[in-house]
Amino acid sequence: MARSGAARTTRDGAAASWVIAGALPALLLGCGDDSRPGTLSDGAFIGGCNIALAECQAAVFDATSKIRGQSGVPRPTVRTITGEQAARELGAQPGTEADLWGPAMRLLGLRARAPASPDSEIGSLVEQVAAFYDPRSKGVTIIDRGEPADPLNDTFVLAHEFVHALQDADVGLAAFREAWVTSSDSLVASDCLTEGEAMVLGLGVLADALERPYSALDWDGAAEAGLDALLEGVESEPSKFLYAAQGLPYSVGLSALAPRWLSRGQEAFDELYAEPVLSVADWANASLDGQSSVEALDCYPTQGPPGYSAVDHDFVGATGFFALAVAMGATGEESWARARDARNDAVVLYRSDADPESFAVAWRIRSPQAMWLGTVVERGSGDLRVRFAGDEVLIFGSTEPGIADTWDGASHCGTAAELPPSAAASGQRSAAARRLQWQPRP
Repeated sequence: MARSGAARTTRDGAAASWVIAGALPALLLGCGDDSRPGTLSDGAFIGGCNIALAECQAAVFDATSKIRGQSGVPRPTVRTITGEQAARELGAQPGTEADLWGPAMRLLGLRARAPASPDSEIGSLVEQVAAFYDPRSKGVTIIDRGEPADPLNDTFVLAHEFVHALQDADVGLAAFREAWVTSSDSLVASDCLTEGEAMVLGLGVLADALERPYSALDWDGAAEAGLDALLEGVESEPSKFLYAAQGLPYSVGLSALAPRWLSRGQEAFDELYAEPVLSVADWANASLDGQSSVEALDCYPTQGPPGYSAVDHDFVGATGFFALAVAMGATGEESWARARDARNDAVVLYRSDADPESFAVAWRIRSPQAMWLGTVVERGSGDLRVRFAGDEVLIFGSTEPGIADTWDGASHCGTAAELPPSAAASGQRSAAARRLQWQPRP
C-alpha cells in the first residue's frame, strides 16, 4: 500500500486521484477465521496478481465493485507509463493562476522560502506517485519504474484507484467538490472522505486477495503507520502546508472510516457523501455524527495596514495549525496532537495599493491550544507578530519590513461579513484552496 496518496485537481478542475508509491503498512493477518473464500476462485486474484495483465485488472475491478456494492460501471482503462512519460505529460498541461498566496505562505513558513520551479515540483511528484485516476479520461495510469512487481501492493494500488472510478460514477468527484469545497479546510476534509474510503476499500480488496476476513486486518496499525510517516516527514519538508494537506486525508480518513465501515458497510460512506463533514479537526477526532467541535470566532482580522487592501480570505483549520507549528520549530507529533483541538480560524491576505509585490497577512485561530501556538510562533519567527485574546491568537506580518510593527488595526474586531470577497473565479473557494488543489502533490 502507498505511504499516502493524494487527490489532485487537474488544470480544468476535475479531481484526479493519486496513490503514492511506498511499502504496504503493517497488517495483522494471524487472527480470526482465515478460511473465508476469496472473491474469485479461478486464481486470477487470490494472493494478488500482475496488474499489467487484463485478467488481473478485470478481477481486481470485479472485487472492488463487489465490495462497494456497485454494479454496471464500465471498467476503467488501465495504462502503464514510465516516470519520464508522466513528467512530460504533466509538464505539458497549461499553467495555473498566479500564486497570489505564495509570498504570505513563505512569510508564515508554510512554503519553501524560494519558489520551486514547475519542473522540480513535477519531478518531486512523479518520483513518488505509483498510480492515478483521471476522471476526464475515466482511466487509471500506473507508473512503472522498472522495479520488481509486488502482487499484493500492486493489487491494493489498483483497487484504490478503482474505488475513485466508482466514486466518480456514483457522485461525480468534480461535482462533489464544486458543491462542498469553500476553503482549504473543507478541501482537505473532503479528501478525508474520498481518500479514506479508497484506503478502507482498497485494504478490504487486499483482504479478499489474501482470503482473510476484514476483521483480521490491523486497521489501526495501518492508519498509525501512515500518520507516523507523515509526522516525521513534515519536519524536513520545506512546503509544510501542502505536504500536510496532501498526506493527512489518507491516515485520518482511514482511521475515522474503518470502524464505521466494519460495523455498517457502504451505508456509512453514503451518508457522508450526502452530508459531508467539512472540518479536518472533526475528522481527526472521528466526530462524524453531527457533534462538530467548530466554534465561532470572537473576531475576524478584517483591517489591514494603511495602504493595503484585503484581496482574499481562507479557512485552513487543523491542517494550517499543524503546519504552522511545525514550521515554527515544534515536532510533528506534538503539533498534530495539539492541532486536533483547532476550533476555527480565518486568514486574510492584503496587498499593497502602491506595490503589487508587497503583501500582509493576518491569521486568527481559535483553540484551547492558542497560547501554546502563539508562544511557539513568537519563539520561531522574528518576522511575525503575535497577540493573545482568550482562546484566540492573532498572528500577522508583512513581506515589507516594518509594516507589522505599525499595524494598529491588526487587532480590529471584525465580523465574518466584513471578510473580503473570495478571489476564486467560480463558487466560493478561496484562491488559496484553488492553489492547493492545483499544486502537484508529493
